[in-house]
Amino acid sequence: MWRFAQDFEVRDLALNTILLLFTHEADVQKVILQGPWSFDKYLIGLNQPSASESVEDTKFVTSPFWIQIHNLPFSRMNQTNAITIGSTIGRVE
Repeated sequence: MWRFAQDFEVRDLALNTILLLFTHEADVQKVILQGPWSFDKYLIGLNQPSASESVEDTKFVTSPFWIQIHNLPFSRMNQTNAITIGSTIGRVE
């Protein structure tokens, strides 16, 4: 699924939870920014805990997605409408 110059470590923490340990921060960012990821049609929820947050206390409550709107007139393709439409689905970043 991911190809890196350096290996990464996988630790089993609990039911359906694993910890991925990367050697390089660039590899972490690649995985986080190129998501969302899935395996066998299941969403893989990824979260990078803050410095003050423990891995065990990390909450998986959101996941970023790109959405695509079809048949929108060209004159309506603007940032305001993108935010309005996207906000009906969830938080827009």
